[in-house]
Amino acid sequence: MPGQHSPRKSEETVLKNDVIIVTTQRREQSLLEVPVSVSVISGETLEREGIMSSAELEALVPSLNFPNSGSRSYTRPLIRGIGENDNNGTASNITVYVDDVPLPIFLADLDLIDVERVEVLRGPQGTLFGQNSLAGAINVVTQQPSDEFTASVRLGYGSFEEFDAQGLVSGPISEAMRGKLVLSYNDFGGFIDNTLSGGKIDPSETVGIRAVLSADLSARLTADLTLDHDDLQGSYVDGVPFGEFRKNEPAGGNFSDRVSSGASLRLNYEGENFNLTSISAYREFTNDDLLTIQFPTGDLFGGFDNDQTQFTQELRLSSSFGDNVDWLLGAYYFDESFSQVQSVEQVGLFSLDFNGSGDTETFAVFGDVTIGITPKLDLVGGLRYTSVETVGDVVTGGVISNNNEISTDRISSRAAVLYKISDNITLFGSYSSGFRPGTFSYYSTIPGDATVDKETAESFELGFRGSVFEGTFDFDATLFHVNYDNRQILSTVPGTFGGVFGLTNAGDGSTSQGLELAAGWQVTENLRLTGSLATLDTELNNFIVNDFMVTGFDAVNLVPIGMDVDVDFSGNSFSDAPELRMTLGFDYNQNITSEVDGFVRGRWQFVDDQFSGSDNNPDTAIDSYSIANVSTGVQFGQIEFSLEANNLFDEYYPEALSTDPVTGSLVAIPGVPQSFMARFRYTY
Repeated sequence: MPGQHSPRKSEETVLKNDVIIVTTQRREQSLLEVPVSVSVISGETLEREGIMSSAELEALVPSLNFPNSGSRSYTRPLIRGIGENDNNGTASNITVYVDDVPLPIFLADLDLIDVERVEVLRGPQGTLFGQNSLAGAINVVTQQPSDEFTASVRLGYGSFEEFDAQGLVSGPISEAMRGKLVLSYNDFGGFIDNTLSGGKIDPSETVGIRAVLSADLSARLTADLTLDHDDLQGSYVDGVPFGEFRKNEPAGGNFSDRVSSGASLRLNYEGENFNLTSISAYREFTNDDLLTIQFPTGDLFGGFDNDQTQFTQELRLSSSFGDNVDWLLGAYYFDESFSQVQSVEQVGLFSLDFNGSGDTETFAVFGDVTIGITPKLDLVGGLRYTSVETVGDVVTGGVISNNNEISTDRISSRAAVLYKISDNITLFGSYSSGFRPGTFSYYSTIPGDATVDKETAESFELGFRGSVFEGTFDFDATLFHVNYDNRQILSTVPGTFGGVFGLTNAGDGSTSQGLELAAGWQVTENLRLTGSLATLDTELNNFIVNDFMVTGFDAVNLVPIGMDVDVDFSGNSFSDAPELRMTLGFDYNQNITSEVDGFVRGRWQFVDDQFSGSDNNPDTAIDSYSIANVSTGVQFGQIEFSLEANNLFDEYYPEALSTDPVTGSLVAIPGVPQSFMARFRYTY
């Protein structure tokens, strides 16, 4: 419905005056009451900053990094230098949730549409969430169907022939039922020139739909049914020549098709003094990639096909004992099946298929309690027991091994203390432990046992957050130190036939430590300044790859030929872990007339030097770079027009660097160059 005109204000100010509410600890709390390192980004902030996908959150969240892997299916989050560097169906170090439903790691880079808020939690998570996460969690909370009819449309067109469209309809169906339908479409023409065809090698097209039905089954029982489907078709950019990495001469085309469908049912019962929640979810996922490389003897075709299904069931019971004790108990079940085929073919010469598959079953129980010792002091404790069993068919050194089994049983915990210095400032300290279960190196050129041991972490944090100067300046600072044992790393040692690669363990004692800082200053009613900073110091310890150096290939027996090697990576930094990330921003709003508001916004992001691999090869190190984005627009009533400029100064930088296993030359995944986008939004 049309609303009354009012001057625009930065949403952070409104939230600060009304108190920022989060559900990180599974109950509504002020952010000041949460002894956890967490960043909260509201849906309005996402729209205002032009954040369209979870990968773009790295510009707003300290210590969050989404290294570009050439395809959104392989783009994985890192928190404090820890995340995913393997595509072979292994458990995730960072879990991405949408409305409390965990997603497969292939969907970590998802579109952020119709979002109420995003909570990014750093450090081990397990005593509050169903899925165990060693490095952190990204919790996306979507808007629920509204009690009154609402509708909106958002359109955009810009550089590289990009067209973006989103539509939403929400409202009551009956007195006890509400519904919502969200549609999205994006068509991106690409920016990497194909010098052979004259076109582009990196176009993409995405279609998505999500439907939600909410019902009041009784005065105390509610149900939310969600169905979603998305299809991403595009090119898998595995690398283009470094130095001229905005053009390439592919022999054919690299194609990627990612399809995901899911359904979830959430039941919530509010008793007299307790709350019981059940979340059931099922998801199917497929991803197909095709790569073509030209050789004098004929084109070489490579393929990667992945099929995955998962079912999850979570139960949570929460309540309070008086005014000073809040507690939660939960149980979680997870069942996943996946199959993968990696194929290589040179027509008329050879054809190889490497088939891998696995089934993982997880059962966990967890609990968490907060005790108010005094009005100013809270103590928090949590425990989790997890049992994981995996059965897999693997390929190691060209040898197929079926029905391999590995089991992991682990107790993890957290403890925290929170002290309220004043009504607006709190101090907290916390300890938490977590793990990533044992798994297999499903595709490895390393002969022998493919078993990879569990990875464990212990995290220590000291945090300080609050607001001063009558709420006009807010801050959030955290010091952290994390110890890792048996880090699971996809290691690569170069060789003349592609080298040795496989998932393996680093030894005990790897570390990650640093400072995370975020602040905002409401300078005037119209102007707000923001900034964030993250320092990171990482070190691998006791990491020696001593298995095999590939020097050739036995085409008859289909096994690699080589020799034993010892390569010591101890003392190296983690890959994709810059020592400094920094963001500065401003948001200025002004009434142009009594009916029209105008705004100008800007954001500058700096990323320090970083290595592309655990070998810390200086040839594939990425130099520091900075990116500036600005936007301006007007709003009148329910209509908004805006113009965005991203990478304003056309910074020329790679997001990933590697060595071509065939030619030995450097190849890069390029960052998006200077681009512009015009947007229109209408809300009813």
